[in-house]
Amino acid sequence: MNEEFDKQKRNVNKFAKFSSLAFEMLAPILMGALGGRKLDEWQELETPVWTIVLTLLGVTASMYQLWRRTKD
Repeated sequence: MNEEFDKQKRNVNKFAKFSSLAFEMLAPILMGALGGRKLDEWQELETPVWTIVLTLLGVTASMYQLWRRTKD
């Protein structure tokens, strides 16, 4: 009985560990995209250079966060 409880507890801990991962991945991507868009508007650029660069930086940060959280 105690062994089954420990197994359920481990499963809940795994779920809790990864439940916020989607939001943690989405935040840097959105911040990069929105920040890049504002910079492009501020500098009056025709091509969205800052949007592309900062969005890719956000994706890279998100992938690193995913790698770091799942390697354990």
